[in-house]
Amino acid sequence: AVRRVVERLFALTVDDGADERPAATSGDDGQAQIPDAGDHLSARRGASMPPQPPPPSVERTVAALKAAYAEERYADVRAAVVAALPRVPHPARFVLRCIEALAHETCDDADAEGTKTPTRGAPSEPLIHLLLEALGATECVEAVRRPVFAATESGTRLVDPEARADAAALLARTFRGAVHAARAAAADDDAYDEDAFPETRDAFGADGKTRVSSAARLHPRAAARLASVAGIDLSDLEAHDPNKNAHPSVEHALHWYVGACVGAALSEEEKKPKRKPSDANAASRVSAAVRLVRHFSLAAFATPSALDAIEHCGHGAL
Repeated sequence: AVRRVVERLFALTVDDGADERPAATSGDDGQAQIPDAGDHLSARRGASMPPQPPPPSVERTVAALKAAYAEERYADVRAAVVAALPRVPHPARFVLRCIEALAHETCDDADAEGTKTPTRGAPSEPLIHLLLEALGATECVEAVRRPVFAATESGTRLVDPEARADAAALLARTFRGAVHAARAAAADDDAYDEDAFPETRDAFGADGKTRVSSAARLHPRAAARLASVAGIDLSDLEAHDPNKNAHPSVEHALHWYVGACVGAALSEEEKKPKRKPSDANAASRVSAAVRLVRHFSLAAFATPSALDAIEHCGHGAL
């Protein structure tokens, strides 16, 4: 099943340019091969370079993942992504571009529904988690020991510095974007302040076809998982903030974001007798808040009042 999904993903993902320049293949399966150092050595000796495989298209990859996810088991699609990533140039960077594209769709879904935060049930949300789980199961990450307040725990960290920068930038946009969206909602203004989020890079990079708005932001659970898998520190957020001069600062936005997750859950807790279906969303937000507090060792949430609020939401383990 996994091999079938891998073959399907690659068949749906290859760009149109592949028809014009076939990828180098080897072996009986005819799969595209990534050139190694020997190819470059041959080029220096005067031999012609074999054609490089075309970079996957982000748009097609996202569409292929959606198609596979609709028909295959979650575990099979995830295993297929893990098996396929080594054949993709700069796999961690590519995964981050796909996640950003999916985050943008999630944000669009929220805006279409009249809400200002991505919803847990958005169609793109499970695929973001699938990609992060797959990324964490590859050699794109390394095992590290991370400080958690006064203790240390095992964790992971992206090896590719450019992918880490992409992850930090997406998290910075997520945290600050939530602040601006909440302020816009409080002012009863549906217009999103795009001037606060200038484009800093082509989010899709290699294919050069689509630009993702910097308004793209993650659901709290996805943001917490990305920070954990990528091993992002507060210093990374500050160093790779796409808009360092914006207000609030990314550190302030992070604290606001965590507080908003807990505060929204407390609000849902008060309405629990009337709105039982919202309990799952509230629990999800608090769980993400706890993970972010631990990951970034946010001392502001280690106070008695903050811990009481978190415990009131059912997360006394912090």
